[in-house]
Amino acid sequence: MKLSLYIARRFLRATFMVVGAFFVILYVIEILEQLRRFGGNGVGFGEAAFLAALVVPERIYTVLPILMMLSGVVLFIGLARSSELVVIRAAGRSALTMLIAPVVTTILLGAAAVAVGNPILAASAQRYEDLAAQYRAGALTGGSDTRISIGSEGLWLRQGATLTGAEADAALEAAALISSEAEAQDNPDADTGTQAVQDDLASTVLGALSEALAETGAALGAPSRFFREDGSVDLNIDPAQNALTVTPPTLSAEAAARAAALATSQVVIHAARANLDATTLYETTFLVFSADAGPARRIEAREAILSDGYWTLRDVKDWPLKGSTNPERDATTRAVMRLPSDLTPERIRDGFGTPQAIAIWDLPDYIQELERAGFSAQRHRVWFQMELALPFVLATMVLIAAGFTMRHVRFGGTGRMVMLALFAGLGMFFLRNVAQVLGENGQISVFLAAWAPPMIAGMLALTLLLHLEDG
Repeated sequence: MKLSLYIARRFLRATFMVVGAFFVILYVIEILEQLRRFGGNGVGFGEAAFLAALVVPERIYTVLPILMMLSGVVLFIGLARSSELVVIRAAGRSALTMLIAPVVTTILLGAAAVAVGNPILAASAQRYEDLAAQYRAGALTGGSDTRISIGSEGLWLRQGATLTGAEADAALEAAALISSEAEAQDNPDADTGTQAVQDDLASTVLGALSEALAETGAALGAPSRFFREDGSVDLNIDPAQNALTVTPPTLSAEAAARAAALATSQVVIHAARANLDATTLYETTFLVFSADAGPARRIEAREAILSDGYWTLRDVKDWPLKGSTNPERDATTRAVMRLPSDLTPERIRDGFGTPQAIAIWDLPDYIQELERAGFSAQRHRVWFQMELALPFVLATMVLIAAGFTMRHVRFGGTGRMVMLALFAGLGMFFLRNVAQVLGENGQISVFLAAWAPPMIAGMLALTLLLHLEDG
């Protein structure tokens, strides 16, 4: 028992030494990387050091199997150099019996890493993403922009709704024409028929835009705004007052930013279910919030399909919540309707986050919610099983290290044995990653992807140990 505790203490010391050395190296590199990435956004050394402290533990966790293998190499090389391996064998302890202490210690460390370290790392990764988003936006305070949420009640998304495309271009060109006519009217030498021409043009533009907006659903609030980013034109359409006005041209960056803020409405989307990549939603509700007056519209659709820059809605009912005393009375129905969107399939996919960003204790419920909403949870299932198998992966790495380095130094070739152990550990690490990819793609079962690599590598390592022990 005392011998097992002694070997366990030696192994823990070797583990802390290896992990500590890698932590220091990675921490220095990560500080420099954070300074390079966010230095232009006003991030100083203190902020970069904090960001690095959030990131480095995740990096360590990713390569933990390799670090455990190196810890095993350090342990067995140290025991061999001090001739303690010879003494232990002379005391009647076999190699397999001596391996019980480091293997059990490794399994306990792996279980602690999964049960305690995994949730902490998930929280730190989320905190890093929040801070990184703030620094990229040039603001050191504020919340993150969460776009997607999965719950038992279905799928929730949030998007902006600035009108783009041909309708916006037509509106801006019309606004420029009206502006030029307004300037001509202010000129004393202008033709007296200018006002009539302007009124006719405004009426024509308003009618055309009203028709276009009825087809596209782009009138997200009243009034709607169309604008150029440089602030050269600011067209204001107010369907409630049946009026069209043009703000005088301006090149002020502040005015352009204000116009852009007014032009963008926020849309909250709820769907009972969706396809695998959330580009087709079913039983969908769109809640439109204007920038200045809260809820503006409620739109329900049987189906919503995401295309390039807009949603195509089918079997639509549209309630005007703003400017209406009885939204149900004023509600309209359409067979097909288009609604502008800044979402893309890539943004939606990234919005779900990686399985690594979810604590292992929350993964089972999250997997159920994903599947209930109609999404594939294959990636999350594979990650969950791989996390459960991690303690045994670490133990396999220790067995690999023992198979190559648990020999007396008088036999020579220590450097070659260390290199072979390193290559074998990297091969095991690579095999595990390949199995993970195959499992996520559905080419092999989840259980096989998570548990086959440590089982195969463990049996090969035990075979090597038995061969060396019994000749």
